[in-house]
Amino acid sequence: MVGAREAREGQLPMDLRRQYPDDLLLLEDLDDTELVQGLRCRYEDLQIYTWVGGVLVSINPYREIGVFAKELAEQYANEAREAHDSPFSCYMSSGRSFSGANLPEKLPPHLFAVVAKALYAPGKRHALLISGESGAGKTEATRAALSFLAQTCGAGDAVRDRLLHSNPVLEAFGNASTRQNGNSSRFGKFIEVHFSPNNQLLGATLRPYMLEASRVSGQLPKAERTYHIFYQVRAVLGTLAGSLPGSVFPSSELFERIAGTPGWREVARHAGNALATSARLAEGPSEESCLVSFEDLYRRMLVAGMTHAQVLHCVSVVAAVGLLADNVDQGQYAGAIEALVGISQTKLDWFLTHVETIVGPAVRRERLVRTRSEHESKTLLSSLAQELYTGLFNWVTRLVAQNLSPARAEKEVPSVDRDATVGRRLGLLDLYGFEVFASNGFEQFLINYCNERIQQLFNRQVFLREAEEYAAEGLDSQGCWQQLAAACDLPALSLVEGEPGGFAGIFGVVNDRSRCGFDPSSAGDGGDLVEAITASCSSHSRFRRPVRHSRPVFGVAHFAGEVFYEARHFVHKNSSSHKPDIVAFLRGSGN
Repeated sequence: MVGAREAREGQLPMDLRRQYPDDLLLLEDLDDTELVQGLRCRYEDLQIYTWVGGVLVSINPYREIGVFAKELAEQYANEAREAHDSPFSCYMSSGRSFSGANLPEKLPPHLFAVVAKALYAPGKRHALLISGESGAGKTEATRAALSFLAQTCGAGDAVRDRLLHSNPVLEAFGNASTRQNGNSSRFGKFIEVHFSPNNQLLGATLRPYMLEASRVSGQLPKAERTYHIFYQVRAVLGTLAGSLPGSVFPSSELFERIAGTPGWREVARHAGNALATSARLAEGPSEESCLVSFEDLYRRMLVAGMTHAQVLHCVSVVAAVGLLADNVDQGQYAGAIEALVGISQTKLDWFLTHVETIVGPAVRRERLVRTRSEHESKTLLSSLAQELYTGLFNWVTRLVAQNLSPARAEKEVPSVDRDATVGRRLGLLDLYGFEVFASNGFEQFLINYCNERIQQLFNRQVFLREAEEYAAEGLDSQGCWQQLAAACDLPALSLVEGEPGGFAGIFGVVNDRSRCGFDPSSAGDGGDLVEAITASCSSHSRFRRPVRHSRPVFGVAHFAGEVFYEARHFVHKNSSSHKPDIVAFLRGSGN
């Protein structure tokens, strides 16, 4: 998937444009230039989907053009059923990989075509790999794919509704507005949808990955925001507390319930004014739009299986995290944290200012106590906010996953079919897109590493399988496909991960410094870390030195382009030295 920016650059005059086929592999001379030109011409005709063999390329139009209409979903589902029942279906069972070009098609390329055909592909487990840069439309594609499955596969109302409403719930807690994308996923998730043998939708399993917890505390870069839920909670609690002049609840039964519930009023009393005046949340959406969004979210959380009490608990924790994040420099809580999440103010103050260590043998243990430095206390407070929010996100994800579980729906399936349902699944991976900004930090480094891994998986799935088929059929006497298979390995991965028996790689250098307790945020600007990485990795073909840069940076030539990273906070953000202390403290908090 690519963004419209790439497609718009260098638009062709009308008299130079020509018609391109739905599948660009049908062109006689296909090279990079012809590929890009074909995609551009089709995009300008509002044909945002194009086949390139078995790969579907999508260009985000950044506006509504009706490509996800319900009528279209039915058309593509019917075409896939007809194709499956046709004589061509024997071709599918021959063992070749299932792709967009395998069957005759009457309809143009579309995301729905990929999803529909995957339902009838041989085997019981398949996955759709949706990749692209940040803002290319991956999250929307995942949402549309789930909507297609819920609409076209037979399912109970409860199962269908939970599947459709679960994704927006997770987006509220795990998506944020960035410089490139107004609804950027700051976590990864793998959704595996379960079906019966006759493609009846039974439910889904859900696994989250790598929440960007650092976004909830500390200084946000320009044009970046924290997670959507914080602005919504600020609007609700600030309005309820009367701390947002001119902001009033919309007339609805839901907000009447909120205003009349003592628990909500208590949370607003402790956090409403603080969140309303929060500097970190000041540059967000309007209160009016946030209230509308929260009402929609609240209803979706209920449909996804959560209770009113659980929704209030989520709001309390979000409010507490917001206060902790804002008080990194102020250090004033006024008992609000204790009221919101049950953490004793006295215990919290002690935890943030003292370190207790038990030393000596079991029979003669001694208790040593030292005072934390101001820098250590601030870092710990920031880490506490991050861990608390990570725990909330994992808890919400578990609740959503439990209510999506196929085990619930299988009770409604006749016992004769229950054993046969095992293993029939379709997975969808929704992960951060490749990012490159004017200033790139540890988060972009990890995100781009993940995308490098996904690209390698994509290369191997597309090219290695073809190479194996050509070799098996004796059609690779020149060894061309084997050479292509060797090119599937991306050298930037060895730079980041290191090589067995060779250099440690960037991860190795950063991990060594984390284990040693080296903290560039207090010992400098990251220059020492850049020197260490350069000394270890400069001989690698994908390592890049900056020509001119006022700050210590190092570069990596990724598959998608060169990116230079600022190293200052790498070690601190990679270190988990505070996590055991925080987990133990939260477990002992009594809530």
